[in-house]
Amino acid sequence: MNGKLALALILALQVSVSLCELPTPNKELVDKYDNMRNTFNRRILNAYAKLQESLAPIVEKLRASTPAQSAKDYVVELQKDSYLQTALNISKGLVEGATPVVEQARKAGLGVYQQFLRPEIGVHLDKIISLVQIYLDKVLPAE
Repeated sequence: MNGKLALALILALQVSVSLCELPTPNKELVDKYDNMRNTFNRRILNAYAKLQESLAPIVEKLRASTPAQSAKDYVVELQKDSYLQTALNISKGLVEGATPVVEQARKAGLGVYQQFLRPEIGVHLDKIISLVQIYLDKVLPAE
């Protein structure tokens, strides 16, 4: 009985260790992902610039009013607050600390996608992404 339990424990440990070893994605997939991510970020920045440009007249009108000045004064006072500065420094440290973890998770996700999902759905997903990019180029261009 003890031998069976020991064998079951050894097999369970081997399975759990093999599940922890995630495949690494190839350079082509990482480059493709980074290219799509950068394009999406450019789309967002372009949309933000257009929104800011279209809202500029409204902001100028609001800036002339007295409530806007009081809100601006309040923001300036908040920036001087030591508690807010401490919270901002802590959140900045958390973001800097989490960046490597996020990058590892991204690579692990791409590796799992490449090994298990890409052979099954890769072609279909690529077609869908191409179709979505056509519409995004019309609605939310990158440049």
